[in-house]
Amino acid sequence: MHSILTKYPDITSDLLNATSVKLIGTDFLSYLTMHRSAFRDILSSGGELLFIGCEPTENVIHTLSYRSEKPTTSEEMKNRVALYIESMRDLNSEGKRNLQLKLLPYVSTYALLIIRRKDGTCRIYVKTYTFKGEGTMPTLTFTEKDEFWLEFWERQFGKMWECAPNIF
Repeated sequence: MHSILTKYPDITSDLLNATSVKLIGTDFLSYLTMHRSAFRDILSSGGELLFIGCEPTENVIHTLSYRSEKPTTSEEMKNRVALYIESMRDLNSEGKRNLQLKLLPYVSTYALLIIRRKDGTCRIYVKTYTFKGEGTMPTLTFTEKDEFWLEFWERQFGKMWECAPNIF
């Protein structure tokens, strides 16, 4: 069954034996730093990493910095976006097709993380973004037992994936 969390959980154990990670978000830098070895393991075992981020246009960067939980200038946010794109390029240094990045020309109203594992289990996290630094941002969690929501969020990811231009 689903649950509501008040903070984004540690996903380290979810990434063990993961075959697929799909992520929609605004800033992947902390994930790429914390879970780099797990992401490399997923790629080396033939798994897939599909990320959808925000295109670093002036309006998107301004919106990201305005809505940031911590005071962030547009220049700082632009640098963070550039760093996560570069970090992903480095992770994809072998040019495998099972790591892909797409960028949307707007800021999503939620972060979405879908993790599928070899044992057939699945976990989905949906973090709702507040308009302007309201502190706690609720995170909904779902498992393979929540079939309706699992399918719903998979479709949402698929629809955003279809409309976003491919970076690599």
